[in-house]
Amino acid sequence: MGPVSQSDIASAFGVTPASMSTMTDRLLSAGYITRAVDPGSRRRHILELTDTGRTLLNGIGDAWTAVDDGIRASLGADAETLFELARRLRDGLGGKIPGDKNADAGIELPPKLKH
Repeated sequence: MGPVSQSDIASAFGVTPASMSTMTDRLLSAGYITRAVDPGSRRRHILELTDTGRTLLNGIGDAWTAVDDGIRASLGADAETLFELARRLRDGLGGKIPGDKNADAGIELPPKLKH
């Protein structure tokens, strides 16, 4: 996941600019991201993961994989039916996957974080 504008992330996650600003400040304080002024537009901020942020993101992906593996171990072949029903429910309720390459903002998450 490379540099992305703060406003594009807010749009992809469906949050207000004020909420995104608060989240950005928290992530900056924790050392998970950096923020820089976009050289092409002084009013835009570009966010990028730090090494610590990438490590956290990979850990989240590993946790999702472990959950999926546990579901598959418990349900066997029925796990794929559960996953498909969950996706249909998400889609039916208007949900979307943040970072889906088909999303308007074009933010791309690592494959293991896409469900």
